[in-house]
Amino acid sequence: MPKDNVSFLEIFGPVMIGPSSSHTAGVARIAWLARKMFNTAPQKVTVRFYGSLAATWKGHGSADALIAGLLGIHPEDEDLFRGMEKLRELQAKGQGFSEEIMTMPDLPPSWHPNSLVLELAGAEAKTHLALRAASIGGGSIIINEINGYKVNLSGEFEADESYFGATRVKGKRGRGAGKKKIVFGLLKRDGNVYVQVVPNAKAVTLQAIILGRADIESVIYTDGWGGYDGLVALGYEKHFRVEHGKNEFSRGCGNHINGIESFWSYAKHRLAKFKGIKPDAFELHLRETEFRFNNRNVDFYKVLLKMLRIDPL
Repeated sequence: MPKDNVSFLEIFGPVMIGPSSSHTAGVARIAWLARKMFNTAPQKVTVRFYGSLAATWKGHGSADALIAGLLGIHPEDEDLFRGMEKLRELQAKGQGFSEEIMTMPDLPPSWHPNSLVLELAGAEAKTHLALRAASIGGGSIIINEINGYKVNLSGEFEADESYFGATRVKGKRGRGAGKKKIVFGLLKRDGNVYVQVVPNAKAVTLQAIILGRADIESVIYTDGWGGYDGLVALGYEKHFRVEHGKNEFSRGCGNHINGIESFWSYAKHRLAKFKGIKPDAFELHLRETEFRFNNRNVDFYKVLLKMLRIDPL
């Protein structure tokens, strides 16, 4: 069967700028994704280079590539080596961000030799992102930690959005009619579901969450909603869709989003038992439902007992 969303990269190979794809294109891609995940302009940037990156970042232009990525310059852009120059131009106008670049002498034993730690700080104290990632060759990257939590972001994911609230609101029609809450969900096949209340279902909102939760090499399954347009351009070359608007619910070879839709059914059935939830309590109920779903195949009592032993009330 013909493959959906074939990228030109699969035919000609990726266009990568610089003497080393690991030390330039890969580093730029990490920074570019971090900026997308941060979703606002940072005030301060701190980067620590480890291993091979620590030894060669000055000669290979890794700092320029990293700064360019943080400024939103795509890893395949010819301006990749002008990152620091562009930042200085912004700083002269009182814009941009401050930067601190450090060479780390020791590489932890379990880390990839092309590892870096990138920290972004915003204007507010709570606005902070710490990312550990590695450039693994050919412009490909892997995310290892987000804010101190180890993550395994590779695999097959189903993405979808759903609406929670009154079935009908008089005088309101269409997606998210009335005062319904919009919830985005990302389910990793053979893994857990992650849900988040979102202000809208626009591409910039949904795709920022996908970027933070799914490695660029992952397979992403969605429906035909326009909020998922452009995932291939972001680097998700394995993006497959089912067109629910055309009564299409599975296209074979695992191309469906039945898993995340099963979660929506589970969540709405469970929350309906409360016969109404106050808006300020909705997210707490949603998080509990997410937790129960992710632990549905284990002894729930033992899970809670273990949690209480670690963090007593």
